[in-house]
Amino acid sequence: RLRVVKENAKRRREIIRTFQTKLMQKGKDMIAITISVYLVLLPILLVYFHTFSLTSIITNLLIPPIFSLIIFTSFSFLLCFCFFPFATSYMAPILNQIYFFFYQFVIQCSNIPFSQISTIRPSNFEILLYYLLLGIFILFWKLVNKKQNTRMERKLLQKIEKKKQQYQAKKEKYQKRAIALILSF
Repeated sequence: RLRVVKENAKRRREIIRTFQTKLMQKGKDMIAITISVYLVLLPILLVYFHTFSLTSIITNLLIPPIFSLIIFTSFSFLLCFCFFPFATSYMAPILNQIYFFFYQFVIQCSNIPFSQISTIRPSNFEILLYYLLLGIFILFWKLVNKKQNTRMERKLLQKIEKKKQQYQAKKEKYQKRAIALILSF
């Protein structure tokens, strides 16, 4: 019984660890996408608006979860309205509060002192140079990651091979026990 409890606790820890790993990976992906979009659009923002916001990276990380909550709530509000018209009086204040929170968040972020930097319009040569350097950086990044990935793949293959050997050893051990048990009868 104690062994079963320990195994269940181990399974729960593995599930939690897997969930945390997936959550961390989602967070890393979200940060990577936000930064990459910001880096690609930076020259375009400077050309057309002559400013860029220092808080935009942070707000772009925080706004999508809030906005997805707004979309989900709006959709549920619409479904409730179709099937239960009387329930909309309960759903509308919730939706209104979410909209208000979203609006206040955007206003507060735009009111942060020194959050925007005004610049002069970059020349076409500067924009071309920026994209060229960005492309070189991306190629360099891919080469470095490719080397790291091949090292990680080798380590992973070694771990898999070790696990296979352990499994094979256990299998042989249990086969010998089974044969010995059969022969003892």
